[in-house]
Amino acid sequence: MKHKIGDIVVIKSDLIPGKIYGKYNFNQFGSMNIYCGKIVKITSLSKGLEAYQIFNCPEFFWTDEMIERFATEEEKQRFILETMAEVL
Repeated sequence: MKHKIGDIVVIKSDLIPGKIYGKYNFNQFGSMNIYCGKIVKITSLSKGLEAYQIFNCPEFFWTDEMIERFATEEEKQRFILETMAEVL
């Protein structure tokens, strides 16, 4: 696994619904596509399942194959500000 809890990453924007990435079917239940191209924070991981869960989306598993890259410093700051705005 390439990422750890607390990493802020970018989900790939070109994921194909129904395609298997790692061990998981992307968008099997129809709601994962709203995260395509988004900056997200990894909040938990399962080494046995080789998958991550992200902030505000505990119902889905995400794999290394679904993650495009680590977020830039500017993207991290934007994510933090947007997350804080949601809480307030």
